[in-house]
Amino acid sequence: MGRAVSTVTGYLADYLRSQRVTDPAPWVDAATVQKIHSALDELGPVDRLAPLHEHLGGTVSYEALKIVLACLRNAEPDA
Repeated sequence: MGRAVSTVTGYLADYLRSQRVTDPAPWVDAATVQKIHSALDELGPVDRLAPLHEHLGGTVSYEALKIVLACLRNAEPDA
């Protein structure tokens, strides 16, 4: 279809938000999800992906970060 990965990830993140999906497992492996959770425990809430990406030493893709954060936000009680 000729779409950039970032574009498709954006579409997916929109879908996850609209459907209130809370489980990123179909798109991101469990080890990566755990890595992101651990980093967020250390950093606290983040508004931008770059600080989280840097904290993880660039080992987790921006796409995975975007998907996991969308699911985490959907799980928040006031989301």
